[in-house]
Formats: sequence, structure tokens, C-alpha cells
Amino acid sequence: MSEVILSKNKFVELLKELDDLNERRPEVLKQLNDARLLGDLSENAEYIEAKKTLREINIRLSDLTNLLKKATVKDEKDNPEGKDYVDIFATVKIKNIDTNSEIEYILVSEEESSLIDNKISITSPIGQKLKDKKVDDVIEINAPKGIIKYKVMSISY
Repeated sequence: MSEVILSKNKFVELLKELDDLNERRPEVLKQLNDARLLGDLSENAEYIEAKKTLREINIRLSDLTNLLKKATVKDEKDNPEGKDYVDIFATVKIKNIDTNSEIEYILVSEEESSLIDNKISITSPIGQKLKDKKVDDVIEINAPKGIIKYKVMSISY
């Protein structure tokens, strides 16, 4: 995993999740030990479930720890005034040249992407094509139907 840029809000959210998992882990360890005392582990549903939950917590703790170590935190509002090209945290309106339909995206880190909120990763195919583009630049996206051309209509931060 290369450098990860996170917004302050996402960084705080991930720290809270890390704290919550660290608080929950001892409870699950106790459940695991209590279930172990019930006898036959091969047919002990409590033991199997606690073991599965502990494994999931440990994996997520490891993933979050590694992610947060590599994270660079940026405030979306700290972008220099007058920035006229697409970069992380930019809101970009693009227009399909063939259909004249417009869509607006916010470019974010992979961890913050959400199609429901029109937040796309700057490392996604569209995000990579948009990075460093300016208003009126045209990008080409390879889609199953063929190449789709989009024109950058506006950029804001």
C-alpha cells in the first residue's frame, strides 16, 4: 500500500473504530475463554462464534494500524486559493461529450470513496484520468461500450 491521504474527519473516524475494536477485544477474549470451559470445542457454537469474531477483530485491527501508520492527514479546506487543477478533495463536474449529460464527483482517498455520495477515489480509473486536469480538458475512459469522452466543466475545493 502506498501513501494514503485521508481527510481529518475520516482519520478521526478510523481512530474511533480502532479504539472501539481495542475495547471490544478483551470482551471477546473472555467469551472465548468462557466457551472453552463448556467442553467439546468441535460442537461448541459459542466457542466457534467467539473465535470467528476474534479473528475478524484482529484482522481489522491490523489493517487499521497499518493504514493509519501510512496516512497523511489533510484538511479538505486547506487547498491553496486559486488551485485550478484537479487534485484530492476537488469537486469536479464533467460532461459526457456524446450525451451532454453531466455528473459531479468529489475526489477522495480509496478509504473514503462512496458512489452513493458521488465520492470517487483519486486512484480509480476516472480519478487517475482527472488528476491534474483543468477546466475544458477532455479525458477518455475505456468502458465496455467503448471509449467515453468527458470534458471537465468546473473544479472547486
